[in-house]
Amino acid sequence: MERAYTVWNWIKYDYSKDVNKKDWQNWSEFPKRDYEIACRTMADLGYKNIECFYFLADFYKDADDEFQALMKEHGLTLVCLYNYLTNDFEADLESVQKSVDFLNRHGVPGKKHMNLESPKRPTNRAVTEEDLAKASKEADVVGKLCRENGIVLTLHPHYGTVVEQRGEIDYFAAHTDPQYVSFCLDTAHTVICGMKPEELFVTYADRLKYVHLKDVQPDPDQEYVLPTVRFRALGQGTIDFVTILKYIRQRKYDGILCVELDNPKVNHYQGAQYSRDYLHYVLGID
Repeated sequence: MERAYTVWNWIKYDYSKDVNKKDWQNWSEFPKRDYEIACRTMADLGYKNIECFYFLADFYKDADDEFQALMKEHGLTLVCLYNYLTNDFEADLESVQKSVDFLNRHGVPGKKHMNLESPKRPTNRAVTEEDLAKASKEADVVGKLCRENGIVLTLHPHYGTVVEQRGEIDYFAAHTDPQYVSFCLDTAHTVICGMKPEELFVTYADRLKYVHLKDVQPDPDQEYVLPTVRFRALGQGTIDFVTILKYIRQRKYDGILCVELDNPKVNHYQGAQYSRDYLHYVLGID
């Protein structure tokens, strides 16, 4: 297993703008600067692999040499780009194609992944079978495109999306083609959506091709606007990573363990450092 870190949140985001809009210019005035800071941080802390969002392909459009030089300077490998499904599948496919092309230019064969998030959860009604069927069908299309380009597509069950709860995950698994669509399971999203990570990891061990690691800190004395505010660096919450790792090792998982921290309590460097130390000293992963 190899460790990685996802650096999308180094890109400074303006929350006054539409969070669902696919416009990378809403994210940062100086996106390359922010990404370069993330790369320096990763190299300093000993991470070798990076995941980022789809907009990385926009930041370095027509700048392949610049991107390759930056990654080489810091000894880093791009292992995953993260994409979304929305209500506009034609636009989604355009974004996916840009990510596919970027991964083909800059990824390493055998280590190219694409994480995919299902559409946002309806706010005025329950998720329907039609919602799930649509997400499953679209994921198969994206997965086929990825497979044709040597990229592993992994669906990320995510709080606030159509594929969030256990029954929705089970439906999605049953209605997608395993040769095209695998899973990225996220320890923290699993917990805040009411599931036990070890059970989900065991059930879908055969389709587990990528893992997101982050911790969850419950605080009964504080009301959270969003459950995701509870996310913490590894070892700062209550998730039993030792047991989870035991289960996936028993099933011979040998892929990427990617640390993520949406909202670091102090700063990105400290959060990434805490998680790196936990991986090394507690889980024995270098």
